[in-house]
Amino acid sequence: MKPLARCTIATSLVLLLLPALAHAAAVRGKVERMAGYPAAYIRITLNFAGRRTSAVYTGSDGFYYVPKAQAGRCVLEIWNTKDKPTSFQIEVREPSTQVPTVRLP
Repeated sequence: MKPLARCTIATSLVLLLLPALAHAAAVRGKVERMAGYPAAYIRITLNFAGRRTSAVYTGSDGFYYVPKAQAGRCVLEIWNTKDKPTSFQIEVREPSTQVPTVRLP
């Protein structure tokens, strides 16, 4: 393969990957019960206009971390029941977003 062709391919790959890298943000927060103790092992998702992220779970301390989230407005979904999540509008900003502690009943 000629050097110019290799350079063109490498440049094309970088240009294709840049948009994906430019919008990566981390989202973190904590979920507690009303009594003030951590809500452990609760499923968390982010919903961007119908496109849901892969689920993450709170740790035993109630903290969660969503890596590589898309920047922008979305709905934080806390699945404390099997059928319907508790939902909050949030704004995800680069490079990271700290969500205030959420208290569940």
